[in-house]
Amino acid sequence: MKTLLNADWQFHLGELPAQEIPKKLTTKAGFTGGASILTRAEGVRLTPPGIFAQIIGGDPEFLYSFYNVVPTLSAGWEKVDLPHDWMFRQPYQAPANMPAGFNMDTPAGNGYLPDNVGYYRKQLTVPAEAEGKRVSIEFEGVMHDCDIWINGHYIGNHYSGYTGFDFDVTEYLEYGSDQNVILVKTASKGREGWWYDGAGIYRNVWMAVHGTLGFKREGIFAKINPAANRTFDLELISELINNYPEDKSFTLYYEILDPQGKSVEKGNKDFTIPALAEENFAHKIHLDQPVLWDLDQPNLYTAQVRIVCDGTTEEEMQTRFGLRTIEYTQEGLFLNGRWVELKGVCEHQDFAGVGIALTEDIMEYKVKRLKDMGVNAYRSSHHPATRAFLDICDREGILVLNENRNFMVNPVTLADLRDLVVSSRNHPSVFMYCLENEEMITPTKQGKAILRRIKDLVKHMDPTRMITMAGMAAKEDPEYVTIPDVAGFNYDDQDAAMHVRNIPGIRVMGTEDASFLSTRGVYIDDLKQGWCSAYDSGSYMWAIMAKDEEKDVDKGTFGGMTSHGSLEYAWKHNRVDVPQLGGLFLWTAFDYRGEPSPTYWPQIGANFGAMDMCGFEKDAFYYWKGVWSDEPLAHVLPYWTFPGKEGQKIKVETYSNCEEVELFVNNVSQGKKKNNRGDIGKWEVIYQPGEIKLVAYNRGKAVAESVRKTFGTIAELRLETVWQGKEMTLVKVAAYDKNGLLCENCNEEVKFTVTGGEFVGVANGNPSSHEPDYLPQRKLFNGLAMIIIRHDAQGKAGVTATIDNRFEAVLR
Repeated sequence: MKTLLNADWQFHLGELPAQEIPKKLTTKAGFTGGASILTRAEGVRLTPPGIFAQIIGGDPEFLYSFYNVVPTLSAGWEKVDLPHDWMFRQPYQAPANMPAGFNMDTPAGNGYLPDNVGYYRKQLTVPAEAEGKRVSIEFEGVMHDCDIWINGHYIGNHYSGYTGFDFDVTEYLEYGSDQNVILVKTASKGREGWWYDGAGIYRNVWMAVHGTLGFKREGIFAKINPAANRTFDLELISELINNYPEDKSFTLYYEILDPQGKSVEKGNKDFTIPALAEENFAHKIHLDQPVLWDLDQPNLYTAQVRIVCDGTTEEEMQTRFGLRTIEYTQEGLFLNGRWVELKGVCEHQDFAGVGIALTEDIMEYKVKRLKDMGVNAYRSSHHPATRAFLDICDREGILVLNENRNFMVNPVTLADLRDLVVSSRNHPSVFMYCLENEEMITPTKQGKAILRRIKDLVKHMDPTRMITMAGMAAKEDPEYVTIPDVAGFNYDDQDAAMHVRNIPGIRVMGTEDASFLSTRGVYIDDLKQGWCSAYDSGSYMWAIMAKDEEKDVDKGTFGGMTSHGSLEYAWKHNRVDVPQLGGLFLWTAFDYRGEPSPTYWPQIGANFGAMDMCGFEKDAFYYWKGVWSDEPLAHVLPYWTFPGKEGQKIKVETYSNCEEVELFVNNVSQGKKKNNRGDIGKWEVIYQPGEIKLVAYNRGKAVAESVRKTFGTIAELRLETVWQGKEMTLVKVAAYDKNGLLCENCNEEVKFTVTGGEFVGVANGNPSSHEPDYLPQRKLFNGLAMIIIRHDAQGKAGVTATIDNRFEAVLR
C-alpha cells in the first residue's frame, strides 16, 4: 500500500538558525534534534527511561535541552505542496565577469541563479495498522545531495537528483499517531548538469507499507520474450525481501488483465525464501495473439501479484506493461515488424513557470505539443525520465530513449544505474538505453572499459532492450562504436557512413542533431539580448564566433559547436544521405533554462527549441512538422510588419512538404518553385505592408497555404486555455490588433488576478527575461505570455489579465 505525501510540507530557503540545524552524527540514537523532531509548540512528547527521569527529577526544561527541542520553528518557514523547485524562486545574479574559454561549471549553467540550501519538513500520520509491517519513504527525485531525518534520527543521504530511492524507517515511527516528523535538506552546489538542474523535492514522495515478507520498490519485472506467430512468453519476476528471522514458505498468486481489464491468465505457485534474504521468483506465462502496444494503439496490460504466507496476504503489487517487438537493424528501427522513422527530440525536464517541478498535467501538455509537431520519439537528456512521464509516453504512444546520467562505476552511480533500469523495464515506450552523452573520457582505455562494464550490468538487469551511446568524442573510434548494440552519433559528419562502409553489420543511430538557434518572433539578431533570428543560416555557431565585435559570444556546447546548425542539413543527412541512422533526435523541442546559447548574460536560457519554454511554436516548429508529417503543410517567414522598410528587400524563407510552392506579396506572384521534403525555399522580395502568402501544390492543385499579414498596435488582450489537466490549467495570454491579428512585437506588462483557484507561475518565452516566474505579472514577449493556475476540484478557476487601465481580459 502506498500513500502520496505531496501535500502540506513546510519549506525553508537558506540555512536554518543554529538551534534548528539537526545533527547527522550523534553520541546517542535519536538525538539529532532541531527541526528533525516536533517542537514544543507542536506538542512534542518525550519519554525518557525511568531511571533517567529520576535523575533529572522530571525537569521539562532540562529534557527539552537534552533532546535539542526548539520551542517553535523560526519565521522563515512557509507552506508548500510538492512537487517544488526552489532554485528559480531566487533573483538572478549578474556575473562579476564573463568566463574565459569553455567551462561547463559556471553560473551560466544554472541560468545565473545562486546556489543555496533548502529544507522540507512534514508532520506525518502513520496508521496504526502499519505496525508490524515494514514502512519506507520513497522519493522519486530530490535535487540534490539530500539528507533525510525522521523523528530525531538521521536516515541517510542520496546524491543524484535524477534517480529515485527509498529508506526503510520502520523502527523510527510512532504508529497510530501524527507525532512523526520527516526533514529533508537539499543543496544545489556541485550540480550534476551543465544545464539548469533546479533544486528541491521536485518529484513525488510516498509512504509505502510492505509486508514483512514483501516486494522491493518497483519489485515486479514483466520480462517479455517474443515467440513465433505473434505469441509472447512472459516471465513475471517478483523481487522479494524476507524480513522474518526464519525461512518462510509462501504462495505467489498472479493475474494478467488485458487493456479492457478482462482477466486473460491467472495462477499460483508455492515457494520458500530463507530468513532475512532477498530473492527473485518467477512465473512463466504464455500469451497467445495478444493486442500489441504501438504508436497509434498503445495497448497496456496489467500484472497483479499477491504474496500469501501462513494464510495471510502479506502484500499486493501491480504493474502495467505492453507487448511489442523492437528490433534495430542496419535499416533502422522496426516496431512490431514495421519500419519506423525516428522523429525524435532531446529534452531536459524543466518548463516555464515551475522550473523542474512538473506535475503530470504539465508533462501531458508537453507531450501533446510534441505530438502536434509530429514527434514519435523522446530522448531524456541527459538523465532518466520521471516515472510519471514514462507512464504518459506509454499511454500516448511515444518511444523513449532513456538515458544514464553519470558515466562512472562506483557504488553510488551503479545504484543510480539500477534505478534507471528498474524504473524503465516495464514501460513499453522505453525501446533502448543510452549509457553516455558526449563524455570526454570515451576515447581512452578507461572510457571504453567503463562503457563495457555498465553495458554488461544493464544487459544483465534487463536483457530485453538494446544499448546505445550518444557519441561525440569517440565517434570516429571503430573500437568504441562497436561496444554498444547500436552506435549513437551526436552531430554526425560522415563518421556513421564511414563505419557503415568499414565495419560489417554495424548498426547506427542519429542520437542528436541540429542545435538550431532561434528566438520566437525574432528576425534580426540581437546578440546583446541573446535573441537569434529564425532564418536558417547554417553553421550559426561558427558564424557568430567569427565576428570580431562579439568577443563575449559563448562558444556553445560541444554539440552546438560541431553542428552545422542547419535544419536542412540535420534532417536530410540523417534521413536521406545516411538512411542507416534511422532518423534523428532533434536538439531540442523546447527552449530550456540554463546553458545560455549563443551568448552569456543577460541571456539565462537556451534558444535551441522548436518551441519556446511555454510551448509556443517558433517557425522551426513548422519545419519539423512538415518533414515528419504527410499532411500537406505550408509555412512562410518572417512576419510581415517592418515599418520604415517599405521598398526595401526582405529575405523570406518557406517550408513545405509538397511538390511545388508559390510565393505571393499582396496577391502578386513572386514565382513558383519545385520543392522536395526538407527543402527551405529562399526568396528576396520588396516589402510593402499588406500580406505575404505561400501556396503549396501537389499534382498542380493547391493543398496548403500560409499567410502573414501586417499587424498594428494592440487593441485587445485575450486569454485562451491551451491545456486543462486534473489539477492545473495553462492559459495563453495574447495581444491582438483591431483586425484580430496577433501583435508579434508587443511587449506590454500584464498583471494577473486569480479567483477560485491558485496562482502557480508565469512565463513569456524570452530567453533573457529576468522577471520572476513566481509573481502574478509578466511582460508579453512578442505578443504572448503564459499563466499557470491550479483550479478547484470542479476544474473551475478564474483569471483576469490587465494592462494598466487600458486593456482587460477575463477567463472563467
